Amino acid sequence: MTLDDLGQGRIVRDISRDIGDFILRRADGVIGYHLACAMDESHQRITEVVRGADLLAATFCQRLVLDALKQQAPAYRHLPVLLDTHGRKLSKQNHASPIDPDRATHNLHDDLKLLGQDPPASMRAATVAELLDWARLHWDPARIPFAY
Repeated sequence: MTLDDLGQGRIVRDISRDIGDFILRRADGVIGYHLACAMDESHQRITEVVRGADLLAATFCQRLVLDALKQQAPAYRHLPVLLDTHGRKLSKQNHASPIDPDRATHNLHDDLKLLGQDPPASMRAATVAELLDWARLHWDPARIPFAY
């Protein structure tokens, strides 16, 4: 299967070798993640999905579901995932420190820099709303680095 990712370009996977079988519905009747995501995005007419590159394999599973059900797949953009000094994803499951809500503008400014957007230093004194407005006006996906 081929996926033309909006950020990482063309990605090809051998489904049987690289992905394999996956669960659509568990034995207890609970709908599986890939089926739920695929159908949720289809039902809502989502046209672009942006998520971490750690979910790339899941994207292939969801595309298989959508193809089998003859549903239009959204465009996908997989962003790099921030890692700690040990190479682990910065996430709650890996016990990363939570973001301090009292430093929201500072955190957002730093995150925009990590995503290659380079907000001016003067925006550190802005409100979150002002910084988000700046980001919407200046966002350039081509500047996102795909390695940290």
